[in-house]
Amino acid sequence: MEVKVKAIAGFKASVEAVGTGTTIKAIVSVENDKYANIENGSVSSNEGNKEMLATFAHFGGINISYLTTDEDEIISVVTDVTHFVKYCKANAAKIGTVSATEAKEK
Repeated sequence: MEVKVKAIAGFKASVEAVGTGTTIKAIVSVENDKYANIENGSVSSNEGNKEMLATFAHFGGINISYLTTDEDEIISVVTDVTHFVKYCKANAAKIGTVSATEAKEK
């Protein structure tokens, strides 16, 4: 029997984005080269003890659970998560490519 993979119809990628104040880690789903959703997202501070500031998901709308009451941190979380979602939507096809530095570590 000859088996051929014709195309990748969908996948999930572990994605990390490092900004000036926060680091975001999440599982991003892509279906037919288009963004589908984000699950298991976390936002951590880049300062001090790398405290987790929030968790989030995006299934048509952003759902953020804050783990901080500091207003500046909340603003940073909202801003960075919004930019992250926009990036994932605009670059869905690129998300399937493992970064060169990550590939070397495997």
